[in-house]
Amino acid sequence: MDRLRACEPSDEFMAGAKAFLEDNSEDFDMLRDFLSDEGHYNSSRSIRSRSRLRELSMAGLAAALLVTVSIWRLLAPGRHEWMASNLFHEPGPPVFAGRVDDKTFNEMISAYRLNDPARGLALLRILEKAENTDKGTMQYFGGWFQYLRREYDSAALCFGNVRDAASPYRQKAEMMRAASLCLGGCYDSASGILNRIISDSGHPYRKQASTMLADDRLW
Repeated sequence: MDRLRACEPSDEFMAGAKAFLEDNSEDFDMLRDFLSDEGHYNSSRSIRSRSRLRELSMAGLAAALLVTVSIWRLLAPGRHEWMASNLFHEPGPPVFAGRVDDKTFNEMISAYRLNDPARGLALLRILEKAENTDKGTMQYFGGWFQYLRREYDSAALCFGNVRDAASPYRQKAEMMRAASLCLGGCYDSASGILNRIISDSGHPYRKQASTMLADDRLW
């Protein structure tokens, strides 16, 4: 008991427990019973400590809830990450050795795969000046680099410039434009594109568009 009187509580909850014991003849059984059923004891001697413990218990519960919510928010995928895992994976075209322009293009695709948008955009600017570069392809990967930088307005603009029906990236660009507009806060424009995709029976990304449109966390 002397050790109890001399000890310094490490936190407020322990201080409340010490006060309870001091008010109740250092009866550990009473403390144990109180913690399991706080309504059992009504002696005026224990009112101060019981009230203090109750306040601390509620504060502890609130703190634990706050920590739990904070951890959940940290671990839960953000909107950008949701898009990355639920839309589609763009592997990019195969990389081959060849002419100088091909080498630069291959390096750009490697930068995309390595998630290095700064390097990718620098290489893309070089390729845009070449005469034999496909503009739709440049716009498409330019959109991806801007998307990876979370520059959603610029990404949407690039994806929207892929208009050639013969481009292998047109439908992908359409889907990614909707994703970029959504993340950029242009919800009406994004939902309009998604609804058009859903209504197109031949569109390869109808399922992804439906999933995206139905998820309230994105809107």
